[in-house]
Amino acid sequence: TQGAAEIKDMYWDEGTNALTVISSLIKEDAYTLTIYVPDDYSVISCFGGKHKVQEHVLEVTVLPEKDGEHRIQILFFGAK
Repeated sequence: TQGAAEIKDMYWDEGTNALTVISSLIKEDAYTLTIYVPDDYSVISCFGGKHKVQEHVLEVTVLPEKDGEHRIQILFFGAK
């Protein structure tokens, strides 16, 4: 959905510039998380899915192997 109903928790850690998203996903149902990346940030790494950045848009795609909660963590370089 575009209403982000799958997202159960999301938080930003200012000390590490990490965004963590916990979603409730369905086995083999492709899920894409889309995030705007401001000018003063860049993506260092992404855990929990395959990612690509094009201009200011980060897309993280997951194809879950089982039903349940899935954690995605994105580390950014940028403003503190």
